This record gives sequence, structure tokens and C-alpha cells, in this order.
Amino acid sequence: MAAPNIQDKMNHLKKPSAALALLEQRAAKFQMVSFKDIDVPRDKYQRDEDISHIFKIATKFDPCRARPPLLREVDGAKRFESIDGQHTIGAMKAIGLKRWTCQIVPTTAREAAEIFATRDNEVRRVSTFSKLRAAAYAYKQAGGDLVPDNRRAHEILAAIEKAGWSYGAKSAARTLGAHTGIVEVYDLAERKESQSGLQAVYDLLTVIDRTWPDNPLAAAPWFQAAVAEIMREYGAFTDAEIKELQHVDLGLLKSRANEGGGYTGRRDVVCRYLYYKVLGKRKRGDLPA
Repeated sequence: MAAPNIQDKMNHLKKPSAALALLEQRAAKFQMVSFKDIDVPRDKYQRDEDISHIFKIATKFDPCRARPPLLREVDGAKRFESIDGQHTIGAMKAIGLKRWTCQIVPTTAREAAEIFATRDNEVRRVSTFSKLRAAAYAYKQAGGDLVPDNRRAHEILAAIEKAGWSYGAKSAARTLGAHTGIVEVYDLAERKESQSGLQAVYDLLTVIDRTWPDNPLAAAPWFQAAVAEIMREYGAFTDAEIKELQHVDLGLLKSRANEGGGYTGRRDVVCRYLYYKVLGKRKRGDLPA
């Protein structure tokens, strides 16, 4: 039996009739939809198609377990836009299906992006940057709004682009992979209020671009978090220090970092190495107590 105080709270959840009527108007509906009438807004916020994921779903497809694709109506209900489930649709098309029962919700483009950004998906399927991109799209659709997560996403992506970097599913030089390192840098700067999160991300990527512009290892989240921590605690690298860091063998550093084990362990190993390699050579008076 539920505790009395919880039951009291449950009773207060009941809404008046007018409010219930509004909720019912926005209720989702289910209908059979032809796949040829569904568009995927990859140019706005959706992630790129993952063929390997489609193959995995198709080989184990079970109609009783498949989650209905989530859609919204566009073009006067003549077409539909996928919010979630594009890979499920791809898998069903791969095995020969041409239509399926879909869940259709009455939403705006902004609301659809927010749903995608917060949808309960597996981490592997929806990357950090896919969610950031969707939240940033929602921010732009509103012409800038006060939703903290949307503003945060907009500023992180703005800093990445301002620094001349891009983001995507595959890590390469000047391209950030699907990881949380940059988000960590932004959030920590905002919490400590030492500088804006946007500026922290920009400064980090600018330094890495000047120091290791052609090395894909510089895009690793634990590496970027380590460089950001050094910059935050001990100040920005001088031109002379950047020139010295250009000779650091990142392959060797990666091997040493792996000995640390785990994200935090690798980051700590890199922090210690960078400190002794460069900052330890500063005059004693320049170092923190």
C-alpha cells in the first residue's frame, strides 16, 4: 500500500476538464503509413543513416517487439517527417515491407527536434552530438529561447564552428567524434564561472588546432578534456610551449594513457604528462602554490 503522503500527491495530479480536453487534442494517433511518404530531416537535426545498425535490426526484426516509428505530419498532412525510428524504417524496407503502423504526434519542427534530443534511446544509437544538434535546432526554431539545454547546445556547436572544427560520427583531424569531452569542457567552465563555456570550448579547440592540426588523436575526448584541464588550472599555453608540444608523440602518449584505464584514468595520465613536459619548466613563481 502506498504511503499516505504519496497518495495525497497522486490525488493532486488530477487536472480540470478543460486541461484534459487540451491534452486529448494533442494525443498521438496510430495509422498505417507508406514509407515513400516519410522524409528524414537529416539536413536539420537527424543523424546520418547507419547501415550496420539497419542490418542488425533487420536480421532480428520481430513485429511484436518493433517500436512504431515516431512521425509528425508536414505539408498539410500529405507527407510525414521522421522524429525517431529511421533505422527501424530502413530495416523494414530492407526485408521488403512497404508500410507500417506509425505513431503520429501533432508537433512543430521545434518540438520534434526537442523530442529527438531527449528521446530514451541507446547511447550507441543516438550520440551526444546528435542530441546537441537537435537541441540547437530547436533553439534556432524558437529564435533563441530560455530553455537551458537548448541554449547550451547552441553555444557548444557555435564554439565548435567558430574554431573551424566540425562534428560527426567519425573522428578525424579537425572533426569531433560522438563523445562528451567537449560537453564536459563547457559544463565545467560554466559551473566554475571562470569563463563562459563557449569561450572555453573555443580556446581549447584553437590551441589543439595550432598544436596538432593533422593528428586524429587530438580529437579524443579524454585528450581534449586533459588539455582543457591543464589550461583551466594553470593558464593558457604560451607560443613557446605550443611549439614544444608540437613535438610530442601522440601515439606514445596514447599508449601511456591507456595504462591509466578508463576515461578518467587516461585523462589524468595525459594531464600529468603535459604538466611535466611543459608547465613544469615554467619559473617557480609562475606556478600555482
